[in-house]
Order: sequence, then structure tokens, then C-alpha cells
Amino acid sequence: MKDGSTGQLISFAPGSVDAAFIETQNGMPRNVNSLLVESHPVNGATVSVDFRSHHIGSAQILNSWYFADNLDPYNVMRVYIDHWGQRSDSGSLVSTATGKGVGIYTGQFTGNATQQGICQYLLQAVSELKLTAFI
Repeated sequence: MKDGSTGQLISFAPGSVDAAFIETQNGMPRNVNSLLVESHPVNGATVSVDFRSHHIGSAQILNSWYFADNLDPYNVMRVYIDHWGQRSDSGSLVSTATGKGVGIYTGQFTGNATQQGICQYLLQAVSELKLTAFI
């Protein structure tokens, strides 16, 4: 975890959804707030990424592929951004300028001579894991 603690795998999403629920040693921290989830990420929108290795205050959604009304776990739903992290950054939250969750950072994609950060569409992840998101 970002604070150096460890956790235990409780469940993971089926199909192509790249998300898991990890319970931390200390349980739910105090002073958490509900995380609103952005159901319709917009290409070109500004997002923020809190990587474990560093904080990106301003990134941009380059492309997104999602179906907010059909979250089938065997349909890959991703959001691509113009920043990427390091190996330890998987699981970092990607959020809008207003603080709504957009995605879970999963890695880096290189194609057509460009690099992009790949994120699991957050609405699909929380739906499949049957979670309420907090920050």
C-alpha cells in the first residue's frame, strides 16, 4: 500500500475486469468519505492521478472505451490517459478535477509510437466487486 502496510486479497473481479478488493491490516481508516464515481468519462477531460511513486496533478483522458449501461465483465472497459507510472503504481486512483473516480491505473501501453497510461473503468470495477468506494 502507499503507506507501506500490507493487505490480504478478499475478492477479485471476473472476466476482463482488472480489479481486486484488498483488505488492509488496519481495516477502514477513520475520516473517509464516499467516492463518487464518474459514469461517463469524457475524452479530453482533465484528471488527476495519485501514483504511489509520484502525484500527477493534471493528466488528460486520451481515449475511453466503456458502456455505462452494460458493465458485462467480459467486455474490457478502459480509460487511457497521457501519463503513466512505474511498476508499483498499479491500483492508483484516477479522478476528475471535481474528485469523482474515473479509473484504477493498471499499467502502460505502447502503440503507434505513443505511450499511454491504462486504467480500468472504475464503474465497472465497483459494480463487479459489489463495493462502495471511499477515499
